[in-house]
Amino acid sequence: MSRITTLIALTCSLVVAGTAGAQTVPDRDAIVAAVNKFFAGMKARDTAMMSSTSMPGATMAYAAYRAGKTTTGGAMAATQAVNVAAMAEAADERLLGSEVWQDGDIATVWGPYEIFLGAKQLHCGYDGFNMARVEGVWQFSSVIYSARPDECESIRAVAKGAPREATSVERAEVLKAVEGFFTAMRKKDSTALANSFTERANWTSAVYRGGKVTVSRRMASLDVDRMSKSKQALDERFIGPPTVRIDGDVALVWGYYQFKVDNTVSHCGYDSFHMLKENGAWKIESGTYTVRPDGCKKP
Repeated sequence: MSRITTLIALTCSLVVAGTAGAQTVPDRDAIVAAVNKFFAGMKARDTAMMSSTSMPGATMAYAAYRAGKTTTGGAMAATQAVNVAAMAEAADERLLGSEVWQDGDIATVWGPYEIFLGAKQLHCGYDGFNMARVEGVWQFSSVIYSARPDECESIRAVAKGAPREATSVERAEVLKAVEGFFTAMRKKDSTALANSFTERANWTSAVYRGGKVTVSRRMASLDVDRMSKSKQALDERFIGPPTVRIDGDVALVWGYYQFKVDNTVSHCGYDSFHMLKENGAWKIESGTYTVRPDGCKKP
C-alpha cells in the first residue's frame, strides 16, 4: 500500500450483531443499503444496477466447499455481474445478519447469507464487503465469500445469535499473514511483499489532507517496488488488537494502525484486510484503509 505520505434490497431483516473493536457506524443504514442494492440487481439480473454499487475494477474472491473439497478463486465483479444476468433464473441473495465497521469514507461489512436460484437454495456462507464512499455514494471495492451448500441449517442457527468469533488458533494464523506483510515492508523484501497478496489484490484508500478526502484504488503489486526501493524506513503496525472474522478459507481483519517514516509517525487510520487461503497459505486478497496525518493516538 502506498501508505507513505511523502511517497505514499433487497430489503431484509438485519441482525445488529456485536461490533467489538468497531468504530462508531454513523452510516450503517446507507452502507448496508448499498449491499442490498447489489443483491436487488442480482435478482433483477440488471448489470447496470449491480455496477452502480461497485467501484471500477472491483474484485470478488471465494472459497467453495463441495463434496469434501475446497475450491478458491476470484474474478472481476463486472464479469460476475454479466454471469449473474445470464442465468436462466434469478439469483436471490439475502444477508441473515451483519456487522459493520466504518472510519470516515471506508467501511467493511461481514455477515452470514443464503442464496436461492429460483425456488432452489444454492448455498449459504459468509460475505465480506470492503466499501468506500465515492462522491457521496457507497460502493464496494472487493468482496470475499464462502459457499457451503450443505451447511445452511447451521449457518442460519448461528445467525440468530452473536457473531462467531475466530478461535485463538484461527486468529493467530490470519494475523501472522498480515504481520508478514508489515515485516516485509520494514525489511524492504520485494519477494516477501509480492508473496503477501494474491494476484488480484488491490488497495482502496481514503486520504484526508487539508480538509479534503481523496478516495482512490490501485493494484497492490504496484507497491512492491515503491516499498522495497524506498530510501526511508517504513513501519506499519496495529495499535491495539484488531478484530478478526473468519469462515474456513476467507477472513476479514479490521484494526487501527500507525505508520512511521524514519521512526516518526507519518499518519494513522483503520485497515480492513480481506484474506484468502491459497494452497494452505493465508494471503491478502484486498484492503481498504484511511490515511489521517493528524490526531494519531499514542500506543
